[in-house]
Amino acid sequence: MYRAYDCEKNGATLRVGEWTGSHPTAIIGIHGLAGNHTHFTALADELSPEYRLIAYDVRGRGHSSHADVDSSINKHADDTIALIESLRIERPVLIGHSMGAYIAAIVASRYKNLAGIILVDGTGEITAKEIEMVRPSLNRLNKAFLTEAAAIEHSKTLYDAMGLEWNEYIEQGLRYGLEEGNGHVRFKGEPEVIFQDLESILHQFDHQTICSRISCPAMLVIATGKMGKRSLYSEESFQKTRAYTPNLQYYRSSGNHYSILLERQPELAKRIRQFINEL
Repeated sequence: MYRAYDCEKNGATLRVGEWTGSHPTAIIGIHGLAGNHTHFTALADELSPEYRLIAYDVRGRGHSSHADVDSSINKHADDTIALIESLRIERPVLIGHSMGAYIAAIVASRYKNLAGIILVDGTGEITAKEIEMVRPSLNRLNKAFLTEAAAIEHSKTLYDAMGLEWNEYIEQGLRYGLEEGNGHVRFKGEPEVIFQDLESILHQFDHQTICSRISCPAMLVIATGKMGKRSLYSEESFQKTRAYTPNLQYYRSSGNHYSILLERQPELAKRIRQFINEL
């Protein structure tokens, strides 16, 4: 069963989505740069009702508050810790996708009330190539459309170019992320904030400092599927993550950077179950 609610913390409102589960270990999902909490629906459909999965809209996305003017992955890590404490969750497992993986790693480096973390195609070293590959997804945030249908059709073209087949999970996430105003339909994400968060990954995520301080068990999931001509991250991108993170296991998924969450991935769910059961 799914429910959505708001959590007030650190002077902001975070929109939370929760899928119920009976397992004693709760999972907290942190989405990617231009995503929202509904991007965890496909994974929740694999894991719930066995596992309780909680995800939230990072500030500046979805139905959460506007981000601070100095928005960064460190600010989002503060919000994640505040959310865990507000919900009184003992020793959850964090699952961060893309930007969410960098946030999860920062949380784990500073906060010890965690059973483990799962880094889904994130914490790799970012170069200009990776930025150019995700730019089409980010550029849509500046566009205005006359109708919701036009926004959906535009998005279908973008996702097709990124190697995704259109499905209910992609459409759900996009419709959730749309808003109407002044006779137009736009995506809710704040472009200037999102690019600022991207800059913070480049300038604030020091692998040696952050990854070496992660004391809980960790799993890195590398998405090997192509987005056009190549996967978003190369194997070499994760060399520092693997070198500096203690107690790290990893596995390669055939999904690409987006399909790994926006499509049903039974093998990923199986690996997550194994990881949690071994904690």
